[in-house]
Amino acid sequence: MTDTVYLAQRNGKRFHKKESCRYLNECPHPAEWNRAQAEDWGLKPCTACFGGEIDRTNSNNLTSRLMAADPDDVSRELTTD
Repeated sequence: MTDTVYLAQRNGKRFHKKESCRYLNECPHPAEWNRAQAEDWGLKPCTACFGGEIDRTNSNNLTSRLMAADPDDVSRELTTD
């Protein structure tokens, strides 16, 4: 089964899970794409639609590191510079 995503037809940099996403509200006719195709084109997932599903492998992203870390390690990281 393919994952259908929605894109604004002009200048879109993100793809959306739902055609009713608040960030697509000014786009009267969003285009339907396959998620893999959208990712191949370099588009990123909408944070409102895919909030919990966004790839968290970027080790430079502090929020991602904090979410995956042991709470004791997080305390040490935040208090030492």
